[in-house]
Amino acid sequence: MKKIIKITLYSLLIIIVIVLAGVHISYVTFSPDDKGISVNESNLVYFQESYDECRQSFLEEARKIAGQYDQAEMFSINVPSQVDQELFIDLLYLPPIDSTGKLLVLSSGVHGLEGFTGSAVQQMLLRELLSSEVLSEMGVLLIHAVNPYGFKYLRRVSENNVDLNRGSETDPALFESKNPGYGALYDMLNPQGKFSKGSLRSQFFYMIAISKMMKESMSTLRQAVLQGQYEFPEGVYFGGTKFEPQIDSLQMILPAYFANYETILEIDLHTGYGARRVLHLFPNPVDDPEIKRKTESVFEGQTIDWGDSDDFYTISGGFADAFLPKINPDATYLYMVFEWGTFDSQKTFGSLKSLQKILNENQGHHHGYKNEKQERKVKNETVEAYYSSSDAWRSEVLESGRDMLQLVIKTYPDVN
Repeated sequence: MKKIIKITLYSLLIIIVIVLAGVHISYVTFSPDDKGISVNESNLVYFQESYDECRQSFLEEARKIAGQYDQAEMFSINVPSQVDQELFIDLLYLPPIDSTGKLLVLSSGVHGLEGFTGSAVQQMLLRELLSSEVLSEMGVLLIHAVNPYGFKYLRRVSENNVDLNRGSETDPALFESKNPGYGALYDMLNPQGKFSKGSLRSQFFYMIAISKMMKESMSTLRQAVLQGQYEFPEGVYFGGTKFEPQIDSLQMILPAYFANYETILEIDLHTGYGARRVLHLFPNPVDDPEIKRKTESVFEGQTIDWGDSDDFYTISGGFADAFLPKINPDATYLYMVFEWGTFDSQKTFGSLKSLQKILNENQGHHHGYKNEKQERKVKNETVEAYYSSSDAWRSEVLESGRDMLQLVIKTYPDVN
């Protein structure tokens, strides 16, 4: 009898080891690809490989179209920095040719290195989609590189480690917000010491995360991590303790351009979350049924994730939904986040690997790396998670971005 029990226990142990090994291999090798996806080479001309190149290309396109309209305005905001005096937010304002109550705003680079894709879409809009016919029905304001530091130095956050999509508001009460869920996960989210890929924590991160999920759920874990937090300056998704300088600057400058419009539609360009190559429409939940109706009219026939499903999360201090609406509170304000997925983060493994890449980069930035080779690898993985080097991914991004903006240009003027 004892022998049978012993054999049974050994068998169960072997099965557990095999299952765990299979899970480990599946997690480590998880990597969505673009096999079989065709590439439109003409779409690739809008993508550059540095902040300076993106800025130059955007300004070239902006100057071309601004030269066609007498009332066009171009200007730049120099963002104060302790490390770089050449960080700029560039804006192009094209007022409507005829009297109209509608303004379309397109912003990029709120999350730094996500600005490569946002810049490409803005360049495409300027070169291909804007015309006198379009400008007879709406004004257009483009905001390029809201976070130029993160854009240039390949981080999602500002020089002060602030996530501008968690730290944008006009009311400083934002910084008193509490996120107890984040504090409960602090040890998992903010490891101390130099980053090492060979550490047990790094090798078995997914097991740590899964153990947390077993206590709560994936949606609870996702919300606690991604909502935003204001207590841990070296942590991820840190919204700050005061407004970043560009938020103060934009709060002073933008009212002149938002004034006199009855309706404002803001589109904020992002990458990272969701199914690879897919353009997702991700607003925060909207309580006003009229605002929801008008937004759905602009994006007629498209799937909008209103943040009320188990696979989504809501944020505080968002640039598009918490800050810009207060620039002209008298206007009807509509907004949408365009988010192109890179790593299939709607799946459990994709979500965990995406989070692990963010945590690895954050740990290395604040505490250093074991060696230069690991530093290069982590930084390359971080860039790839938000700006894929795949031509197929880039081509699909431009294709879907073009199609969606063509729809907006068609439907927005008729929304009442």
